[in-house]
Amino acid sequence: MAEEKVSYDLVSPEKLLSSGQADMIVVPGVEGDFGVLPGHAPIISTIRPGQIEIHESGQEAKKFLITGGVCEV
Repeated sequence: MAEEKVSYDLVSPEKLLSSGQADMIVVPGVEGDFGVLPGHAPIISTIRPGQIEIHESGQEAKKFLITGGVCEV
């Protein structure tokens, strides 16, 4: 059985910054940080300034500093 992944697109108003598949994504929501795993319930959240972490198996997390936005799962 293949390991499940989370597909993601990280975009700014100008361009696509990153996309791919990850094991987990940690998002700085306005009500606190939350992790997105495969099979996560649908959610829309406002994002506060902070750091998005993209975790892929066996690699150091990719980190993106953001000033705000919206996350749709």
